[in-house]
Amino acid sequence: MYRILISDAELWIRRYLVKTIPTLNLDLKIVDVFDNGQIALDEIKLGTIDIVISDIRLPTIGGIDLVKTSHDMNLETKFIFLSEYDDFSQIKNAMKIDDVDYVLKPIEKDELKSAIERVCLQIELEKCDDLLDGKILDDIYKILRNFVIDRDEKELLKADRICEESNIKYSSMMLSVVQSSTRLLNNKEIEDIFYEALNKSYGEDKMIVISTSSSNLFIFLFHKGNDIFLPFISDSLHQDIENLDMKLQSIIELSPWFDEFHSLPLMLENVEKKLEAKRYEKEKERKIESEELDEIESKLIGFIISHDSASFSKYIENLKVDDEDSKFEVDSFRLMLFSLTGDIIKLLDEEVDEKKNSYITEGYEFCVKIYNYTQINPMIDWMSNYVNDVILFLSQNEVFNANQIVDQVHKLMHIEYMNDLNLSSLCDRYKITPSYFSGKFKEIFDISFVDCLTDIRIKAAKELLENTSLSVKEISKNVGFKNSKYFSKVFALNVECTPSQYRMEKRSLTFR
Repeated sequence: MYRILISDAELWIRRYLVKTIPTLNLDLKIVDVFDNGQIALDEIKLGTIDIVISDIRLPTIGGIDLVKTSHDMNLETKFIFLSEYDDFSQIKNAMKIDDVDYVLKPIEKDELKSAIERVCLQIELEKCDDLLDGKILDDIYKILRNFVIDRDEKELLKADRICEESNIKYSSMMLSVVQSSTRLLNNKEIEDIFYEALNKSYGEDKMIVISTSSSNLFIFLFHKGNDIFLPFISDSLHQDIENLDMKLQSIIELSPWFDEFHSLPLMLENVEKKLEAKRYEKEKERKIESEELDEIESKLIGFIISHDSASFSKYIENLKVDDEDSKFEVDSFRLMLFSLTGDIIKLLDEEVDEKKNSYITEGYEFCVKIYNYTQINPMIDWMSNYVNDVILFLSQNEVFNANQIVDQVHKLMHIEYMNDLNLSSLCDRYKITPSYFSGKFKEIFDISFVDCLTDIRIKAAKELLENTSLSVKEISKNVGFKNSKYFSKVFALNVECTPSQYRMEKRSLTFR
């Protein structure tokens, strides 16, 4: 129960508080009511008051002086100021001390209750300061680690016995974290992120982080004090989980509060079931995301190969997001740009002009620093500027020989085979005659342009027939054929069976 002292010069406010506070359904007791700051201070000095609700302006001694005196005496009393708007500057001055909250006049019941709940929660959290000393914390850490690794429930009886012998009463909540980021965070980084997210409500002696693998962590939060505030803390934690999930690029699940370690096996079992369900959903989302990003990368590299700076800029700018509300995870988008930068470096490496080295170096430096980017839009801005410079360089050095052009087109065919690629438009793009290009293509690859494109499309069609349930009509469209009947005819000429026969044959081999 929290002991409250009321101090206000106005009678009607004192009466309102005396009448209203008992109706707030909180564990509170009004012990004294004063209209004078000096008398209130004499009572506060006794060190028996938990919360003072006071006007900031009082006869003899003002509210600010009450706080300062309490703070100088190292008392743990908390203060809630009642004030008009024109007192706000004084309140801000007092708020430099952690023990102060406030409610503006006229007093609203809900605002009063919220302020009292906040200071009560602060009292509860401060009670955690003597929760575990170093030796006991080390012992409990070892026991919890042995349990989460070996799942030996006998270990938990030791922890209960230690707490019983040390007369420690606590409530604990377990958070299980599975990191899915390509850059796994260490325990210290995880702790720092949780401390920040929880507004440093828990100190180092109230959190145990156990790592069972490079990506799996178990975090135990300890609470000592009045259990009435456990739901309030839980709500706060749940509100932060979504932000933590995005920041850690991970999957997080919480257990309910428990006050005996032998309850942990059931808690852990339920948490891991929920994690598995989340992981399954996340894997489905990641697969779809990966396919979309692969398609995006293919289009972007196609613009670069064709020196189409305008289309590149327009396309990548459309990938920007408002308030970083992207359908892509930052990590996945980062990997796509990493891969794209590698493709650009390969293109530059084929150039003869030594000026290419500065662009290659710039690309490598981006790949090294890419994990410093925590948001998508800044990465897009960098890539857009970089590619515009690269395309300008490539355009100025467009004294490509025929072999280079043929090689570029060959790469483009593997990337954009599903699109309408025809010899005439490609030759117009690279400013080379169709007859000369065709001769060079045959000379280098020992196959004609048309036959090569057909082979690429048939190979892609085979993979779709083997690995998907798409219809023949859908597959024909996906690999660049406008007409499914023509696709079936070309497929039969090249594979010596129809697409449907090929699928049935492959599936029958699989089940043998």
